[in-house]
Amino acid sequence: MRQTPELVAQSLFWLLACVVGVPASAANEMPTNTDQGQRAPGRQTADPLGQDQRSQSTSIYAMGTLWNKYHRVAQKAVKLGDYTTAEQMYKRALEQAVSLGDSDPRLAMTLDEMANLYAITSDYAKAESFARQALAIREKTLGEDHPDVAISLRLLASLDSDQNKPAETEPLLDRALRIEEKAYGPTGKELDTVLSELAQVKKDLNKYPESENLYKRAIAVNTSDAEPSAAFADTLEGYADLLVKSNRLAEAEPILQRARAIRERYLGPHPTLASCLNNLAEVFSNEGKQAEAEPLYLRSLSIFDATLGPDSPEAASVASNLARLYKAQGKLTKAESFLQRATLADGKPPQREGPEKATDQNALAEIYLAQAKYGQAAALFESAREARTRALGPDHLLVAESLTGLGKALIHQGQAATAEPVLQSALAIREKRLGTQHEQFADTARALADSLTAQRKYAQAEPLYARALAVYESNLRPGHPTANATRASLAACLYSENKLREAMPVLEQALAVIRKGTPDDQNTAKLKLFLANCYRDQGNFAAAEPLYKAALLSAGGASSPNQTEVASILEDYSRCLQRADRNAEARVLRLRAQKLRRGPSPASSAPAKETAKLKAADHPTAPALSAAAKGSSESSSAVVGSANKSR
Repeated sequence: MRQTPELVAQSLFWLLACVVGVPASAANEMPTNTDQGQRAPGRQTADPLGQDQRSQSTSIYAMGTLWNKYHRVAQKAVKLGDYTTAEQMYKRALEQAVSLGDSDPRLAMTLDEMANLYAITSDYAKAESFARQALAIREKTLGEDHPDVAISLRLLASLDSDQNKPAETEPLLDRALRIEEKAYGPTGKELDTVLSELAQVKKDLNKYPESENLYKRAIAVNTSDAEPSAAFADTLEGYADLLVKSNRLAEAEPILQRARAIRERYLGPHPTLASCLNNLAEVFSNEGKQAEAEPLYLRSLSIFDATLGPDSPEAASVASNLARLYKAQGKLTKAESFLQRATLADGKPPQREGPEKATDQNALAEIYLAQAKYGQAAALFESAREARTRALGPDHLLVAESLTGLGKALIHQGQAATAEPVLQSALAIREKRLGTQHEQFADTARALADSLTAQRKYAQAEPLYARALAVYESNLRPGHPTANATRASLAACLYSENKLREAMPVLEQALAVIRKGTPDDQNTAKLKLFLANCYRDQGNFAAAEPLYKAALLSAGGASSPNQTEVASILEDYSRCLQRADRNAEARVLRLRAQKLRRGPSPASSAPAKETAKLKAADHPTAPALSAAAKGSSESSSAVVGSANKSR
């Protein structure tokens, strides 16, 4: 049987229906030549006038019918992700809409939807072109203050927002808000979306007071509803983010709790709820409410794992936040586990951005540094530095953070000379970006001083310790562990330069802080050991001995006692006893130290045995010294090292 063009077209539409999932009944609606006002083959019609009114009406109706059919197929294709078919159908719909004239709303509607289609495929040049055509048509046919003009303005604004152009977005939304205020009044419910969108843009431009006013208006127009919509949670979270950025955590907390309740009600275990839980946990964590933050992080992670997968960027981000929480709690093993998960996920598609991956690497390196895994720490610090340099430039503060960590790791590996230029680069960046009164500047200055001390460049290290200490004393609470560790390092440096008169006041001040009491750990033990050695070298054995005993108590009280550290304390203590002509006691301590250095069996707990023999009750001065300034490991090591090398 011979196939007519109409039958061929009908068959093609049936094929398209199968591809994009159009209901079978829609295939019967496929446009034909007859629908377009053309004569079907073999069919004769009479029209003596040719252009009468009935013919025009029939033609317009036919074009409208065609638009509906093409438009319906295009929308279905978009839902299925078949953007090629959607583009073809939208173009056909646009042809029909153009024929209907500018005054027909379907023309602007088609242009809007084509703009959205190209935005989905990131072809923003085409998207903006179609959106501007729609705006021009609406302004021409409806007037510049019509609410539909605001629709076009918001579409253009969303395209600029997608491209991170807040400066271009702001005036479009400002105008859209004025139009909608005129149409619906300043408190109309219809304003909620444009108010929230403009508030976000103002926030991105750091116009916080204007942004807050808009958020409050958006919340007010929604509050009139007994049942707020699910979208209202977006507004609440946006406002909470503004409060967090303004360091108003206590105000942000109830706003996020409200957003959480809405998401729980409408969505249940959904990624948007997981994101809200993570944000609320961040607020709790920053408020120091770690017990409240932990379960929220864990639930957020569980939802992301179930909905987006354990290797998703969202899950990796929450795992990284959990690691930071556990690190702050001193749970280094847990922190390491979650950071390892985050860094592994960063290497799988879809990957997070380079700087985010580098942040996870840097955080894991900090954990390794605290665990004395210096080689692993150095490798991760270097990897993070390279990634941050590529993404952010060589002078970025995050690059300085990685450089500082790398320098510390190198010092611990005995590579102080290699660490020195690394830390000099970090210090230059932080001085340029932050000035010389910032704690980050002090942290790097102190690390650089440690590298110089390890090389016996005491004259260069001294002013750096002094500058760091001045910053800490200005910015931290009195007696802060970091400040006191720096103070002890300065005293050691002065002592190594034979500046005894200058060293002793600093030394006595550090000792006074110790006597006030702070938690015991291995770093505290190192500080006490240094002070003991200083007194020993001055011949003040009576002052030195209780400090040696206190150092042993601190070392033995650490969660993971270091046998080598305990052996060092015993050896220095024995030297003190020998110089005090107590040779028999000194010999006992030396033998114990030798036994520890030979390496006890796994079941042995030599450090615990040593400290058990030095109970606080047996030494009246020990309780007053049982807590010491808790400084960082790198500074404490430098302190002890400089004292031992110089004497």
